Amino acid sequence: MTDKSEKNKFGLKEILFVATVVIVGFFLLLFASCIPAWLVSGSVGNNNYFITISGLDSVKANGETTIMIPLPVYIDGESVFSESLLKRVNNEPDVYRLNPDWNLSIENTAYGEMMILRTAKSELSDLDVRLAEFDRKFIPRLLMPVINIPGDLTPEEFTKKESGTYESCVNINGSFSPFDEPIMFNLQYVGGGNKEFMFIEPIWKSSIRKSVSFENIGYSNASVNYLISDSWD
Repeated sequence: MTDKSEKNKFGLKEILFVATVVIVGFFLLLFASCIPAWLVSGSVGNNNYFITISGLDSVKANGETTIMIPLPVYIDGESVFSESLLKRVNNEPDVYRLNPDWNLSIENTAYGEMMILRTAKSELSDLDVRLAEFDRKFIPRLLMPVINIPGDLTPEEFTKKESGTYESCVNINGSFSPFDEPIMFNLQYVGGGNKEFMFIEPIWKSSIRKSVSFENIGYSNASVNYLISDSWD
């Protein structure tokens, strides 16, 4: 009689254990289905720089032409784009939509490191470059150089804002035949989006639209629109 009772108790415990596991498992699955997509782990973010410079088509240049544009830089001072990417861009320009007449580099300037586009062609062409590389750091980034930030904020303080504007610069240098149409710089950086368990890195966006006439070649200040977003759109 005692053995039978013990067997019944043992069987009941097993049933209760299995039922508990099933119920807990059900609620865990239900909870998981409610977790937003940004809680997925192990996804690497991206750095994207869309460089469109128009108004160059058919412009006649006498000698070398150099164009300088802001460089996307992590707040610790490192470029978001690696040297190996720049080599790939110059070796495979079609992949990145770089006109092979032009060369892309990162060089020191009077305002610090900038992205340089250079050509020796006597007849210029518009630029429509698309740079892309995996993100490497989980920190804010800006288009450098930063010439001025309203309110005398430091770059570190400014990146804590969700949006704002600051001043950077562009430069075109060379000798050109007279030309009436201005050069239009349309630059857009979008990067970030690394995903780790329970957290997603924001998406940092910086954009410039600047018109420069051939009468005012050299450095020109350019306003940067800055935004922290949760969307790539």
